[in-house]
Amino acid sequence: MDTGVIPLIHQFHGKDILSRLLQWLQLIVDYQSAFSYLHEVGIAFNECHSHDRCLPSAMLNEEGRLIVDAGDLEDANPGCFQSRLRRLYDEDAGATSPGKDYANDDVVMDCAIALQRLLKSHTGGRSADALDLKEFLGSDLAKIWASHPFQARVHHAQWGDYGYIKRDGSDESFVRLGNLYDLAKPTGKLTTFLLRRRREHDWEPAQDYPWAEDTVCHTFDLSDQSEDTVEDIAVVRTLPDDCEYHDFFWNHAEDVANEYGLNVHDIILFEEVFHYAGAVVCDTGINRATTAQSSISTGKVSGRPDRIYFHQLPLLASGEAPNPWGYWSIAADPTPGPWPPFEIPGVELTCRVQSNYARVSTFEAEVLVYLNQLRRNHILNSCSTSQDVSGRFEEIK
Repeated sequence: MDTGVIPLIHQFHGKDILSRLLQWLQLIVDYQSAFSYLHEVGIAFNECHSHDRCLPSAMLNEEGRLIVDAGDLEDANPGCFQSRLRRLYDEDAGATSPGKDYANDDVVMDCAIALQRLLKSHTGGRSADALDLKEFLGSDLAKIWASHPFQARVHHAQWGDYGYIKRDGSDESFVRLGNLYDLAKPTGKLTTFLLRRRREHDWEPAQDYPWAEDTVCHTFDLSDQSEDTVEDIAVVRTLPDDCEYHDFFWNHAEDVANEYGLNVHDIILFEEVFHYAGAVVCDTGINRATTAQSSISTGKVSGRPDRIYFHQLPLLASGEAPNPWGYWSIAADPTPGPWPPFEIPGVELTCRVQSNYARVSTFEAEVLVYLNQLRRNHILNSCSTSQDVSGRFEEIK
């Protein structure tokens, strides 16, 4: 290691929560300032990015400022630093890191600067007793949760269910403790959107996509292997609004953890289901058939057609998607079932479902508990000043 270079996580050792929080905010400013400059000079970033060990070169100099190799920024986006620290802090604290995450990737540099100033102006370097955090809680920086995929299929869980993950060796299962809507009023119906991934690219930004009442045909071109070729789609059904997550984590997660004797970072919220379908040509040497033939009984195709079709089935009467949620065919028009597993030589076809949960990391849980205490003290002080101490704490919105 070069002289004067400090591992990122070392800067958070042996300090109180206020010092760690201020350090976190400064590093967000450092990273996003550099990132904004690169964007201004024409270096594009990926707006739809899944975080998986981002910024491996991230270190600190002797002054505690962030250093990142420029090569790490080629496929990065504004949220990569938070993801990097999230994973390092989990591992350093001995907590099981969920691995890959999807999180708030907004530019929050101005929000971080504003919170820095607020904390410093009220603390003078010492811990604050009370603070009005209404402006911070309404900012994008307050979206401190991240999404993670369940490692096993989750049965009998509904959107808004909260609980924790029980682990037995490499096996894990979701233990339900309750539902968000037992604690708060729903803000709306489930949101459904469509994602597309083109060849050799990451996922494109989401498009609104209500689940149709009839079968929908998605076309995959197997003859054109340019970068414009769509290889994967995902139809995602998720909680309707950030307000749902915000309400749960800032208003309820701490109380749930205390009630059940858990850590705040152990509490998870069942949030979304991804329905994936993909057609990837993995052997270009196989000859395409002039007219592809398929066997209805086996689902096998002789030769490779120019196009393949995925038929998305309508929702069940229960409002849930069927499993499987669609079927592959060389016919553009829907056909009656049953639909056997479909095989095309040299083409990898997928049809799968993945459930995700939202969680705050060990570090973000510390931030949440600390800031919530400042907020509660501020509200209590305000009530005392007005001689109204009987009122219930106003929930963070």
